[in-house]
Amino acid sequence: MREIDRILDKIESCIRESTYYPVETDRIEVKDLSSGEDWKELYKSACAFLNADGGILIIGIKEKNKNYQLTGFNPDNEEKIKELAKKFTNEDQKPLDLQGYFPSIEIKEMLDKRVCLVFVEKLPEEMKYVYYNKEAYERRLTGDHKIDKHKL
Repeated sequence: MREIDRILDKIESCIRESTYYPVETDRIEVKDLSSGEDWKELYKSACAFLNADGGILIIGIKEKNKNYQLTGFNPDNEEKIKELAKKFTNEDQKPLDLQGYFPSIEIKEMLDKRVCLVFVEKLPEEMKYVYYNKEAYERRLTGDHKIDKHKL
């Protein structure tokens, strides 16, 4: 069994049993896309994964106050997910197509809904850093952080 499948099983168990086990790491992020603001956070996380060590976005799960809620993945969002690789720019704000760094998108059944997994590869050093909305982000522990301009 793949590690991501074990993580999904753990989240599903937590939802069923109303328990909590932290699954977010420097390479795993859960996202709920039920509001427009959530999309911005998804783009920041993808940018952070690209600029760090890569990771997996689990879409359709809301985590709040040490509680998971299965919101599910809306199939109407499939096109936006496919366009995710085109949301980033270089330092000069020129659009980039990073499709090769988003090698896989999977839809998985979970309880009575579906979740979407987006796999993000890390960029090679010579391509770093990429930007979302004129800011570069990196993943540190379980959070996405703006990269200090001096580091760039």
